[in-house]
Amino acid sequence: MPGTWKLHWAIRWLGLAAVLVLAGGLAGKVASMRLLPAGHVSGDLLPSATSRPSTGATPVPVMLPPHAPNRVLLMRSNGRAAPNGAWIAGRGAWLRVEFAAPRTAVTLRIEAQVAPISRPFTPAFSERGGLVHLAAGRKSQAAIALPSLMDGRRYHWRVRALGVGRQASPWSGGGTFGASMVLPPPPRLVASSVTLNGWSRATQARFRWRESGAHVPIIAYQYVLVQGGSSARVPTHLLWRPAGTSALLPSLAGGQWRLLVRAVNAAGVYSHAAPWPFGLATHVAAPRMVAASPSQGRLGNARIPWLRWRAAASTVPLRGYEYALLPTPARPRTTLSWTFTQASSLRLPALADGVWQVRVRAVDVANNHSPALTWSFRLDRRPPALSAPVLSAASFTPEAEHLGISFSLNKSARVSFSLMRPGTNWSAPLGMGGALGPGAHHLTWNGRIGRRLVPVGRYRIVVRAVDAAGNHGHVATVPVTVRDKWILISEGVS
Repeated sequence: MPGTWKLHWAIRWLGLAAVLVLAGGLAGKVASMRLLPAGHVSGDLLPSATSRPSTGATPVPVMLPPHAPNRVLLMRSNGRAAPNGAWIAGRGAWLRVEFAAPRTAVTLRIEAQVAPISRPFTPAFSERGGLVHLAAGRKSQAAIALPSLMDGRRYHWRVRALGVGRQASPWSGGGTFGASMVLPPPPRLVASSVTLNGWSRATQARFRWRESGAHVPIIAYQYVLVQGGSSARVPTHLLWRPAGTSALLPSLAGGQWRLLVRAVNAAGVYSHAAPWPFGLATHVAAPRMVAASPSQGRLGNARIPWLRWRAAASTVPLRGYEYALLPTPARPRTTLSWTFTQASSLRLPALADGVWQVRVRAVDVANNHSPALTWSFRLDRRPPALSAPVLSAASFTPEAEHLGISFSLNKSARVSFSLMRPGTNWSAPLGMGGALGPGAHHLTWNGRIGRRLVPVGRYRIVVRAVDAAGNHGHVATVPVTVRDKWILISEGVS
C-alpha cells in the first residue's frame, strides 16, 4: 500500500540520521580526549589575566563533551611562563589556558585544582572561572587566578573544561610549583672587619652574613655600596654575587660608607636591604699654619710664643691634635713627647731663648696620625747693651771741625742717632749709624743735617740700638754745643 511504503522509507531515513548523529558524537568525544603535554614558553607572553569573548558567530550550547584545553601554562605576575617545579611569587600568578580552534562555537567553564603537593586532589581544592566562549574556527585563550597560597609551600595543579551539561574534559596540563607569598627576611650580619657605626683604619672591608630563616630557599644576594651620609643615594659599586654569605669590598677611599645587602629567594623576590654603615679612616692631612709669633723661620722676642693652625679638608672627623716641642739641634734619636689637645692654637710660656721647633699633627677618630706641621723659630729677648757715648769734644764748629762719637755694643744691633734741642720739641735724625756688630765703634759727625748746617746752640745727641729680634736697648744721650765763631749760617736754617 502507498501509506505502508511511505512509513517504511521514513523509518529507514530516521535510522540513517541516528547513525550519523552517533558517529559524530563519538568523533567529538575522541577529539576531546586528546591530551597535549604542558610546556614552557619563553619570550614575551600575553599578560592578560582576564577572558575576552572572541568575535564571530553567536555561541551555541551543545550537549557534547567540552572542548579540551590545547595547552596550559603557569604564568608569573610579570606575564612570563614559569617552568615546571619553579618557585613563583604567588601574588598575581595565574593559569593561562589555550584552546585550539573548534569546528563549532562552544561555551564552557574552566576548572582548576591547586593542592599542596603532599595532599591529593579533591573538590575542596577546585577553583572555577567564568564562562568562556570559543568561536568556531578560531584559537582562544582564557585565564584563571590561583587560589590563596601559603608562603614556602609547594603545590601541584591541573586544569579541565566543564561543559554546559556538567560534562567535563579530561584533566590537562598539570605540574608543580612553590609559592613565595611574603618578602624574605634580610640577611643577618655575622662578622665584619670594620666597626659598624664607627671608624676603622682598614682600607678594605670584609662582611660575612647568614640567612634569617626564610621559608623559600635563598639563591643569591645583591649588595650595593653607597658613599656618604643618608642623602647620598648614588651607588658607587653595584655587584651581584651568586649564593654566598660573604663579600670582600674593593679598596675604598676614606670617609663614610654604607653597605646595603638584600636576599633574593628562588622566586626572584627581594628582601628589604640590611644597612650596615661604617667609616674608613685611611689618611689624615697635616694641619695648616694660620699665624705664629715668631713667624716661621724667623727670630723673635715674644714673651709667650704662640701658634694658630686649622685642619685640612677631610671626610674623616678629627679627635684632636698632638704637639711636641724640641730644641734645635735635637739630639740624635730623640724620642718626642707628644701632648694631646683639642684646641687649634698653642701658647708656650716660660720658653727660654734659643732655637726651637714645634711639631703639630692631627689625630682622627680612628687614631690615625697625620704628617706633622713644623714651626721653627729662634727666641732672643736680651736687649742690646749700648755704652754711654763719648764725644771727642764738648763743642765744635761745623765745617772747621768734625765731632767724634765713641761707644760699644754687646751684640749686633741697628744703631741710630738723632739731634734734639732741649726745652723744645724739635728733633732731627743725623743720618748716621746703621747695622753694627758687637764691639767698640767710632763715628764722626760733620755738623750737618742733610745738606744744611745745624744752627748755633746747645743740643743733645740721642743714641738708640735695636737688635734683629726687635729688642730695644737703653737710650743714651750726650750734650753737645755748636759754636758760633767761624760758622757759616745758611739761610732758612732755624
